[in-house]
Amino acid sequence: MKKPSPRLWLALLTLLVIAASVAILQRETTQQISAASQPGAVFHTEAVVSSVGSDAEAPSTVDAKAPSAAPAVPLFNAPGATIGTRLNPKGAAYMQARLDGKTVKGRMAPLELRSFGGLPAVQVGETVRLPLIDGEAVEGVVNFAETNSRGWTRVAGSLTGNKRGSFVLATTAKKASGLIQLPDEQLAYEIVTHPDGQLMMHERLLSEVICSPLPWPREEEGRKAARAPVPQGAPPILSSRPDAEGVLYLDFDGETVTDPAWNDGRTIVAAAARMTAAQITDVWNRVKEDFLAFNVDVTTNEERYNQAPVGKRMRCIITPTNSFYKNAGGVAYLGSFAEAGFGFYSETIPCWVFIDNNTKACAEAVSHEFGHTFDLSHDGRTSPFTEYYEGHGSGSTGWAPIMGVGYYRELVQWSRGEYTGANRTQDDIAIIAGPQNDIGFAPDEAGGAIDSAMPVETDNGDILQRGVISQASDADFYIFNTTGGTATINAVPAPTSPNVDLLIEVQDGSGTVVSRANPPDALNSALSTTLPAGTYYLKVQGIGKGDVKDGGYSSYGSVGAYTLSGSVPGLFRRPIVTNLSRVLGRIDEPFSLQITARNAPTSYGVSGSLPPGVTLDPTTGLMTGIATVAGRYDVVLIATNEFGDGSKPVTITISPGLIPLGEAADATDLPWTSTTPEWLGQAFVTHDGVDAVESPELGNSQESRLQATVVGPATVTFRWKVSSQEGADFLGFAIDGNTLTRIS
Repeated sequence: MKKPSPRLWLALLTLLVIAASVAILQRETTQQISAASQPGAVFHTEAVVSSVGSDAEAPSTVDAKAPSAAPAVPLFNAPGATIGTRLNPKGAAYMQARLDGKTVKGRMAPLELRSFGGLPAVQVGETVRLPLIDGEAVEGVVNFAETNSRGWTRVAGSLTGNKRGSFVLATTAKKASGLIQLPDEQLAYEIVTHPDGQLMMHERLLSEVICSPLPWPREEEGRKAARAPVPQGAPPILSSRPDAEGVLYLDFDGETVTDPAWNDGRTIVAAAARMTAAQITDVWNRVKEDFLAFNVDVTTNEERYNQAPVGKRMRCIITPTNSFYKNAGGVAYLGSFAEAGFGFYSETIPCWVFIDNNTKACAEAVSHEFGHTFDLSHDGRTSPFTEYYEGHGSGSTGWAPIMGVGYYRELVQWSRGEYTGANRTQDDIAIIAGPQNDIGFAPDEAGGAIDSAMPVETDNGDILQRGVISQASDADFYIFNTTGGTATINAVPAPTSPNVDLLIEVQDGSGTVVSRANPPDALNSALSTTLPAGTYYLKVQGIGKGDVKDGGYSSYGSVGAYTLSGSVPGLFRRPIVTNLSRVLGRIDEPFSLQITARNAPTSYGVSGSLPPGVTLDPTTGLMTGIATVAGRYDVVLIATNEFGDGSKPVTITISPGLIPLGEAADATDLPWTSTTPEWLGQAFVTHDGVDAVESPELGNSQESRLQATVVGPATVTFRWKVSSQEGADFLGFAIDGNTLTRIS
């Protein structure tokens, strides 16, 4: 569970706007310095901002048509000498390899990068020729052609003649990329620039680059088009981790998509999902749980997707419109999350789910397709051969892999192929969180051993603690005291589509297990035990069931959210101070600060020197007065009750009077504004030794913006500093709502 940010302090040190011709702004451009609740390093940078209107003209589209009388234009030269053996997905050797769980590689051949130089001149409607390996070739018609502001030229279209399929090619001055799909032959020809710069054409199974059709749930097969649209307003705005850099966007409200990798480059007008707000929320809850262990935001907020960096975001369009990819529950390109914006993948490449009449099936399909974009392959079986494994068992512990089919089991987890007959042992969790996708795991909210245990959260003397198990190796430890008696503790996973099977233990100070609970046929656990007075530790972790080779499952995919509740006699309940860690005030103006704390404090105190003129009422915890001396005052706020003291360090900064934002930012010619909570000019942390703009203290999921309007041409130069929770709080710099860079 992500706790409120304990400390966020952001200071914009200098913002200079200089007329220059380095960057050209053709329209009035809004520049935003945004402090969103998200991390602490310090560096200085210069940002050169450029805006030249739209990236490119809207790409034209045309339906596929038969080749004209004009000769087909070759899009690149034929490949060179072939390496390897022809891949035949329908041959006996290949079928045996599948049964044995082996990977079969096809042919490859080198290409000349310079032969792709004519791609920018290709026109929509043109008939083209695409050479394959060993002298083969296909022809097609161009439906899409554009060159974007990043320098990528992309051309896409439909194959014509005796081979059904599609093509998409992309090139820059230094790289080329492409994919020719032949679905009838189950083959693809992928053009790849290797790390050494060598350009190669690879013959591959089509299922290795785009997922083979995910089946519909059996009970829904006859009802694909039976449902009428559901009247729907805007989908509810939901986010699982609003501070995460990575974003997975669930797009329910319909889209018009023209993407070179989909529908042969022709426009898709996708209808909105036929779902109510409650059904959308149910799908989101299920998908959220699948990705809660990772540092990624599962959201229905389109703005979160738009502002996320390319290569750190993916959208799944949930729609009944499947005319361009029929007979599938969903579809995605493997590896497209990290590769978006490079090669033939556009900056906004989506994946798709076409199931909108069953919330569980829809959610399982969404997580499955997102998994493909993280470069995960299907979980099937070798004997008997099955492309999609449907799982085993029944009830709350009936198990299936997310990258198989999760429609028919309640416990659906990430897998590494431990079950009998698994066709691959891909480590799903390590790949999603690994360097290829660069999102990592969510921050751990509790210590992993007795010596780092966190005090258990309480509510009116009862346990109420939320947390997340992020890996099989993750165990959360909490410390509590008791005056002695019967302790009752419950551990419950997420209420909707949980992924974690919970084990709980009570241990004494030496690590000896006093009591343990893990019922074999349930995901939740509960224990009741009599404890002598003393200090104890509560351990929570994910666990498996039975023999993984004989209808069980391991702890590998047992990750996700949990809630602890219960009662402990005389539970240690000292106050927990909840004030923010930084407070701003001004000299010679009224100052007020209330010490806030949980667990019924009876008195208050402060350690350290308060600003002269400010005093504390120890009974109410209210500080009041008029500060007479500017400065920075580091104090410790204290709250006390019968069980002891709770404390928190707080910095009180008294500014020497009002410093206008423009003056503090060294840019008085700009019209500065700030959202609430407001940014303030201050003179204590600066670059120039005079003044700077400082953000307010922010709580969990809060954000504040400092904004000015600049008319170009202009170069924007600024110096910035951040002190905050690393990996959770960020200071970003944006233009027209598009974040260009940020620090943490």
